[in-house]
Amino acid sequence: MNNVEIWLWILLVMLPHNSRTAELLNTYGSALEAAKAMRDGECTFLTPQEKQRVERTRTREVRALINECNRLGIRIVTLDDDEYPVLLKAIPDPPIVLFVKGSLAPLNDLPSLAVVGPRSPSEYGRNATDRICTELAKDGIALVSGLAVGVDSVAHRCAVNNGGYTVGVLGCGMMVNYPAENEELKITIIEKGGAIISELLPYTSVSAGYFKFRNRIISGMCLGSLVTEASSRSGSLLTAEHSSAQRRAVFAVPPHDIFAERFSGVFDLFRNGAIPVFDVTDIYSALSAAAPTSDNYHAAKRLSQLSTKRPDIQVKPAPKRTPKQTAPAPVAETTQPDPRPTLDLSALSPEEASIVTQLYERPLTMDELIELTGISHDKICAIILGLELSDVITRNQTGTFSIV
Repeated sequence: MNNVEIWLWILLVMLPHNSRTAELLNTYGSALEAAKAMRDGECTFLTPQEKQRVERTRTREVRALINECNRLGIRIVTLDDDEYPVLLKAIPDPPIVLFVKGSLAPLNDLPSLAVVGPRSPSEYGRNATDRICTELAKDGIALVSGLAVGVDSVAHRCAVNNGGYTVGVLGCGMMVNYPAENEELKITIIEKGGAIISELLPYTSVSAGYFKFRNRIISGMCLGSLVTEASSRSGSLLTAEHSSAQRRAVFAVPPHDIFAERFSGVFDLFRNGAIPVFDVTDIYSALSAAAPTSDNYHAAKRLSQLSTKRPDIQVKPAPKRTPKQTAPAPVAETTQPDPRPTLDLSALSPEEASIVTQLYERPLTMDELIELTGISHDKICAIILGLELSDVITRNQTGTFSIV
């Protein structure tokens, strides 16, 4: 079997969205070695059903699937392909095979944002999504969503109507017409240079239980996720949960009615550290802070160029909150004075003070600050941004932060 055949054979045995597939690959180091161990009976943690599929799944079935995909115009992108999205590869349980129509290549060059919300948004939610996503698309931000009716469709249409790039992640196989209302939109996305993808076999029907697995792909392909509207039972909250678990930024649009149930899910997001979005500058600021620590170097570079392209979206500096500095206490001539000023942290919040205290010792990366302070990734991005804008700390060319 060739490389693609090996990956497909593992997929047919383990089935899509099986979290133990990642364990299998980590144990044996490659798809080839994993397949050999499974065939030779050396893999001891397979379930009885998986062992049966090892015995039943033949090379001819794999090749028949490849031929069918070729006939349908579906490309097969495996976990070790260059086109495979670098951000998605970094999540704990990435899909080992993506069935693709269109091009995924731009996703590895552009900053990307997942946009999710209800299938029946309010007029406010629809308008907010349209306004924000139109600006994002014009500024070259890739928009990723689930191709459902409602907010998903608004996000995708904003991209295709404004020269942007978008990816639709299906909750079914590529050849299943769901939702039927968006069949034309799928075609338009591909024609405009975007992509439609699924980890499911081409004729897999819709299953309500699958969407929670699909949502990990939507968030996993992006630097962050934007929820434009959500009730306490909204499926959009699952995408936000995946995004947070994947250490990506979580954004939410502030609701216009704090008493309406249809917005209640957003309040929980804010309580858990989601970043409120009043305009696109809130998104750019947080993504700019997150991108350098991601695997998507090109996305980080694009974000750094946005202020040059669009001077009107530059973030206005917040009022200065530089910690007060006092002169060091006199020391004997024989003692070398500490060149660092003593810091007065009274003007800072407890979390800001914690970050500044750590940076007082030495420059640190974002990951080091998260480990030392215990502040979540989503929350620390916003806090660091505020400290940068207040000229308390600065980002160094090496990717570390230090006190100004």
